[in-house]
Amino acid sequence: MLKIEVFGMEVNDIKMLIEYLIFSKIYSSPGNSQTFETLLNNFMGKNLSEDSDISQDGNTGGNINEAVEASSRKYGVDADLIKSVIKQESGFNPKAVSKAGALGLMQLMPKTASALGVDNPLDAMENIDAGTRYLKSLIDSYGGDIKLALAAYNGGIGRMRRLNVNSPDKIDAMPSETQNYVSKVYKNYETYKTQELNG
Repeated sequence: MLKIEVFGMEVNDIKMLIEYLIFSKIYSSPGNSQTFETLLNNFMGKNLSEDSDISQDGNTGGNINEAVEASSRKYGVDADLIKSVIKQESGFNPKAVSKAGALGLMQLMPKTASALGVDNPLDAMENIDAGTRYLKSLIDSYGGDIKLALAAYNGGIGRMRRLNVNSPDKIDAMPSETQNYVSKVYKNYETYKTQELNG
C-alpha cells in the first residue's frame, strides 16, 4: 500500500495523492489561490476552519500554547501580542489557508515561510516560531513601535516605504484593510493585557 506523508499526514490513497499533486501544480501558478484553497480543503477531506487546537478567546491548548510561550521567550515578543496576531490572522486555526495563499496560524505567505526556513507552514510550532521571528524583526525595524510593525506585517514593508509610513500617525495612508487590521490586533492585545491584570 502506498504511504506518503503530506503536511505531516499519512496519505495512503492514490486519489488523495493525485489531488495533492494537482493543487501543488496549480498553486505554483500565479493567480490561482482560490483554486488552491478549494483543492486543499478537498485534499484534507474537511473544512480547515473546523480543525483547531485553540479556542476563539485565546485559551490555547497543547503545543500551540507551548509554541507561543517558547517563541515569546526566544524572541522577546510579548505572548499576548503573538496571540493577538494569531487571533486576527487565522482565528486560531492551525490549518487556515487564505484566498491569497497565506498559511497557518500566523498566515505566512509561502515565500516568507521559505525565507524563514519553514518546512511545514501548517505545523503550529514552526509557524508560530517563524511568524514571531518575522514580527520581532519588524518591531526592531520600526524602533519598537508595535502599531507600525503590525501595519508592516499586514500591508508589507514595501508598501510602507512607498507610502512613507514611518510613524503611527501616518498609518492612515495605508489601505483600510491594514488600518482595520492594526486597530483590531491592538484591541485584542489590550484585552489580553486587561484579562491578565484582572486574572
